[in-house]
Amino acid sequence: YSISNNELIRKADVVMHITTVPLVVISNGIVVKQFAATTGNMRGACAMCCKYMIVTDNHTESARPATIAHETGHILGCHHDGDGNDCRYSDGYIMGDINEKNGRQFSTCCKKVVEGFITGERARNCIVETCYDKQKRK
Repeated sequence: YSISNNELIRKADVVMHITTVPLVVISNGIVVKQFAATTGNMRGACAMCCKYMIVTDNHTESARPATIAHETGHILGCHHDGDGNDCRYSDGYIMGDINEKNGRQFSTCCKKVVEGFITGERARNCIVETCYDKQKRK
């Protein structure tokens, strides 16, 4: 959750902060919780108070685009493949165990979820815009 007066952040559909520093909660000098990779809101895109993500990424720079794609999938509503859907984690898509064959694309399960999100009411005035609307916002 974040409140910002920055115009670019206010107009953004998604705000992602990427860090190599581990994210932890400390109480009385003791680490009580460590976040595995990300903290963000499932289907949070376009929601003023939910469109923010913090991503811990210790991968090489060449692997960073895959991390960004994966985390963007979450904020658009995708769960991991095999987690309550008919797609298998082992098929190697972005929301699963990424492999050489499928690792640069989303599974059909994720594509259906994203399609439902971007055709829904919240995305109507956010992700889906006409060129005229973009010019008007400037």
